[in-house]
Amino acid sequence: EFSGGGLIDWELFDKVGVKKVINPNRTYKGIITHLNYYKRKQESRKTYIISSKNYNRISNELNNAIPTIGFSTLMLLLHTECAELFITGFTFFKSPYVKGYRDELLDMDINREHINKQGIHDTELEFEIFKKSLTTAKPKKVTFDTDLKKIIENSFIL
Repeated sequence: EFSGGGLIDWELFDKVGVKKVINPNRTYKGIITHLNYYKRKQESRKTYIISSKNYNRISNELNNAIPTIGFSTLMLLLHTECAELFITGFTFFKSPYVKGYRDELLDMDINREHINKQGIHDTELEFEIFKKSLTTAKPKKVTFDTDLKKIIENSFIL
């Protein structure tokens, strides 16, 4: 709970049509965590883990940092051929969490301290890699929600 995004809520996932739950952390620790999920929950639901090839492609430029789940998701999608990709809900930790998700981290300074204390992610580097990847993205069109659009536009202002 300290570093993760919360419980896997199968009931909610079924309700909104989630087809697959994929663990994007292909490190030794990530695989152990994945296996421990079954040990703790004894679920019969099938989950997946990202391929080594995709994990290496995602983590290659991160200088030994572990990619966040959001970054992994975005990078996989940017390498997927499709007509249009609409990105919403991602701000690269440049805005507070949505109220009700992780209320203990709504304050930006506390959230930044929380990320730094974990010592496994480099969210600033992720944001720079994401922006660079937009120039080679495979979807024919990539659009953003209002918040992410502002963050990207403001990051280019000198």
